[in-house]
Amino acid sequence: MAEIRRYVGVGKEAVFGTPVAEQFHLDVTAISLDSPDDPNLNYEGGIGRMQSIVVPGPYIPAGGVECAGDLSTLYYLMWILLGNKVTTDNTSSTGTETLGNPDANGDLNASFAETGPVVPGSIIIEQPSGTQVAHDDGFGRIVEDASSGVSGRVDYGAKTISMSGLTPVTAVITDYDYGTFEHIITPTDDVENLFATLRCGKDVFEHGFTSCGFNSLGLAVEREFLNVSLDVMAQKDFKDTLKTKAQLKFIPERPMAFHQVSFKWADYAATQNFINCQVKGLALDIANNSDYEGGLGIGSRFPCEGYQGNLEITGQLQLKFASTDVLEDFWGDSAGASDNPSVNKEATIVLDSPYGDAELAMPKMNLTAVNLQPSGRDRLIQTVSFRALYDQISDSIITGTFNVPTNFS
Repeated sequence: MAEIRRYVGVGKEAVFGTPVAEQFHLDVTAISLDSPDDPNLNYEGGIGRMQSIVVPGPYIPAGGVECAGDLSTLYYLMWILLGNKVTTDNTSSTGTETLGNPDANGDLNASFAETGPVVPGSIIIEQPSGTQVAHDDGFGRIVEDASSGVSGRVDYGAKTISMSGLTPVTAVITDYDYGTFEHIITPTDDVENLFATLRCGKDVFEHGFTSCGFNSLGLAVEREFLNVSLDVMAQKDFKDTLKTKAQLKFIPERPMAFHQVSFKWADYAATQNFINCQVKGLALDIANNSDYEGGLGIGSRFPCEGYQGNLEITGQLQLKFASTDVLEDFWGDSAGASDNPSVNKEATIVLDSPYGDAELAMPKMNLTAVNLQPSGRDRLIQTVSFRALYDQISDSIITGTFNVPTNFS
């Protein structure tokens, strides 16, 4: 009998059409990425009313993935979506540090001394003699070395470690890196997508998708987790073996919740102010408008490349209605609709967690709608829709700055 085992492995490809192993897995809430419906050519000849000839036609898998977002997942997905990443290594090494002495059973619960998150995959566990007995796998597990029998778990953000199988009452030495990498993510004008292999666990098999172009990435939050939705197109799909639970590599960060998300904005070129208490809901959609049909040629039913179209960044705010200020900005006049343009805004979404922080900065935004629609005695909320614009001064439409302990390639 099949177990419920649904996940998505993500790995950035180097060559279109060549699948790669995953960098990590997503613990997903929904997968709609699937084989295409009716990917056939149906021949309609001149004999009778009944169809009799069908041959394979263009084949382009498509669909979506949803999950609760953490910082490292978000930076990696935004990199593949937008195309540019500049990384600065701001991490440091401890040298050596004594974690403490295990108890008589060889168990040890300890904390790391350095400030900042621990870098996944950097921890080495040694005996005082210098013999390495274990290391971390980069995904929260302590793995034995030299058949030492040592195992355990580590929380990189809380900087805690639990181990068993150690030599009783013998000091445990560690060496690790701490701090964060700064990843600055910006859009490219290149019309060809970056692309990735997605490997979707579907209970009884792993459904793989080669050369997935990210059509859009959506973020939404409202008194729950930060929801991340990904819409993709793929070059082709394939069958692979379902991963065991022990093989899954989930990023060891807790997903972001609404209280770790902040929003600030202002009129264009003014000083931004946080309006967290006024924001009842927030959504952002970054769309590449990908085109895989344009990547079809002759000689194969599968696309040989993928294209990016117009970059569109839109969003919505659910705001407390306390004044007509935003409506007046939309009108371009304090009295009502006028011939004046709407007042442009700028805004920043701020994310903060024990594992790092991030900012999504939009230097110029146009208000596209301000809706006020009372219903009964329900609290009146104004729905503010916006579109990000390219700003010549900052040479940007959106910039994601992530400070996280991970550095995926």
